[in-house]
Amino acid sequence: MFKEDDRTNYIGGSDVGAILGFNPYRTPLDVYMEKVGEKKPSEENTFTYWGKTLERPIIAEFEYLTNLKVEEMPIKYHPDYSFIAGHIDGFIPEKNAILEIKTVGQNARFKWGDENHDLGELKCEHSRDISSGLKGSKGCIPESYLCQCVLYASIYNVDKVYIAVYFGNDLPLKIYIYERNHDLEQATLQALNTFWTAHVLEEIPPDPSTIEDLMKSFPNAEESTSIIATNEISDIHEKLQSLRDQKEEIEKEEEDLKKKLMTFMGEAESLVDITGNSLCTWKNISTNRFNGKAFKKDHPDLHSKYLAKSSSRRFLFKKVGDES
Repeated sequence: MFKEDDRTNYIGGSDVGAILGFNPYRTPLDVYMEKVGEKKPSEENTFTYWGKTLERPIIAEFEYLTNLKVEEMPIKYHPDYSFIAGHIDGFIPEKNAILEIKTVGQNARFKWGDENHDLGELKCEHSRDISSGLKGSKGCIPESYLCQCVLYASIYNVDKVYIAVYFGNDLPLKIYIYERNHDLEQATLQALNTFWTAHVLEEIPPDPSTIEDLMKSFPNAEESTSIIATNEISDIHEKLQSLRDQKEEIEKEEEDLKKKLMTFMGEAESLVDITGNSLCTWKNISTNRFNGKAFKKDHPDLHSKYLAKSSSRRFLFKKVGDES
């Protein structure tokens, strides 16, 4: 059996959304690099710290609101997949259900819909359909969290997952419900099995899915080397040039419109419509910035002492015939 604290040996609940492409902060390549030891797992940040700190009070509030008893459970491995495990926030014996705790900032509240929304009727033929139907008018659970619920319901063989969400400084606690969906479950497990066997065990990284992934995959360039563009790549270059030209036109139009608004405002701090709603603000601000040039001139030795050399690759787009 794997060690509970060695997350490189198994896929956990927080990995699922990233592997399936639903986590805005982690990609499949990030998870792969963590599992094969090429990258350290993300360190604790403000959000994870407060999530752990508030876990017990939120569980107590959930018990008070629902009159349901929540029990602690140790980490558990999937009965059919030894490389999949889950460590839930709590188990609810009376409902044969799991409790998951989420602390969410106000700026991310829009991603959640009405509470108590039943997602059990979603259809799913393969993993990428997991997000279908989530953003209807009746509410939603963000995809990354839903993936976690799907996995935990399968591991612990429960009927539903309660998600108690604390939106900072917001009362009362919001409670969402995921009803077990076997279609979603099988699609998720199949995708995780493919990821583990085809990538982690074979040590073959998944395809990069972001610019950041590409920087990790190809960190260094071989100096004085070139590659000849194929017809397809030339077409892509041309399309990118067209988009950049359109972007320049839009940015120029945007700047012209901003100048007209600023000219109209003059010395006024804000622009409002006839009902008093704010349309624009142009306020005074003051900042204190470190003057690096002056510091280097006055303290050259100290400046050089704290210089840290780093290297990276920079992608520069050029028009055909542009040698600059």
